[in-house]
Amino acid sequence: MSIWQELVDRHGFTGAYESVKRFVRKLRGPASPEARAVITTPPGEEAQVDYGTGPTIRDPVTGKYRRSRLFVLTLGFSRKCVRLLTFQSSTRIWAELHERAFRKLGGAVKIIVPDNLKEGVLKPDIYDPALNPLYRDVLAHYGAVVVPCRPADPDRKGKVESGVGHAQKTPLKGQRFESMEEAQTYLDKWEERWADTRIHGTTKRQVAAMFAEEKRALLPLPLEPFRYYRYGERTVHLDGCVEVEAAYYSAPPGWIGRKVHVQWDGRFVRLLDPKNGQLLREHLRGERGRHRIKEEDRPQRTPMGVVQLLARTASAGEHIGQFCKLMHSRQGEPLCGACKASCHSRRSMASPALTMPARRRSKWKRLISASCAAIWNATPSRPSASVRLIHSWFPVYRLELALQASASSISTATCNTPSAVCWSAAARWRAFAIRTGHSTTSTLHSTRR
Repeated sequence: MSIWQELVDRHGFTGAYESVKRFVRKLRGPASPEARAVITTPPGEEAQVDYGTGPTIRDPVTGKYRRSRLFVLTLGFSRKCVRLLTFQSSTRIWAELHERAFRKLGGAVKIIVPDNLKEGVLKPDIYDPALNPLYRDVLAHYGAVVVPCRPADPDRKGKVESGVGHAQKTPLKGQRFESMEEAQTYLDKWEERWADTRIHGTTKRQVAAMFAEEKRALLPLPLEPFRYYRYGERTVHLDGCVEVEAAYYSAPPGWIGRKVHVQWDGRFVRLLDPKNGQLLREHLRGERGRHRIKEEDRPQRTPMGVVQLLARTASAGEHIGQFCKLMHSRQGEPLCGACKASCHSRRSMASPALTMPARRRSKWKRLISASCAAIWNATPSRPSASVRLIHSWFPVYRLELALQASASSISTATCNTPSAVCWSAAARWRAFAIRTGHSTTSTLHSTRR
């Protein structure tokens, strides 16, 4: 470029830049090509893979002809090739084509040499290339490792390049097929009839005979195919969970605000350290909107669950445990908040109702008695509505009411046909009256009047 610019500025040259290039190339003379290295591999050691342009096939969706892609896997020792056709490519399709090739061969190799395409290599590097995690795990499932070519060095996989060109120039040249199955069947027949029976130009031996020797050295196939997963990157939220397809899964403590790698399939969700790929957590798949939190990941102030609450009520007393189990069996989980309130009071050894001053406790007694009587008189035929109003006026965590009355005393203290919710309210009121020294019978009767 600089020579052409100097000629134009100083000598008024009017020729084109390409003319100067041809003249300089002629002065230099023909360059002698460098010798290429001969790559020899033992049987079952290496296979080279690559994509090429396939034949024209009618698309079943649009009904139009479209160009397909040709996947070729070539064994390094015998030059045996497996050629597969596909319309499109992705990380999963790229990995599935390797699986199909291994099944056709009846075994796997130890080393796979691909090009630096994005389906297999995320970031090319001479010493430490960043591999696609799904592609890496699929090959690891079959006992193979990935050794990508260096950038701009296609000669490293010259065997598969020759295999791609051989298929494009011989069986697929000028061909057009009506379906993918028809094209694949035609290619397989040509592979068996002509490609495998030919005498290879480099080895001077028949490809099928050399493959018979190499097949014994291939790695055995695993008992089950690889379970494919999806992967991505997620940020741990303030609740210590990451969101995967509208469900939430816990991360270890200390990861809030940090990014983690996530893998998920139809059964499991795995959280991985983005730096070293170490498994942080593994969860079963949950429903949309639900949480999967391990016990060691829960905050210290997390409320107890139903099973824990029932266990604590049973330890508080025989009648209390029986009553709570009966309530839970009848009403289910929506009403187990009563058990939660009672167990919360048992968990706190220094209860505010017992430690508050006598003057303040007396004030609470008068206020609760008057309020409960007003609510009860306002809704005499709807005890459950009364209880809901009482609960909304006086939070359980302030009153610290415990279920310390048996089922028989609860039924006598409430209306003639009490419901489970009414039993809970009466038991709480009786327990509070006992703690504060108030007469239980007179209080409850005055409340009902």
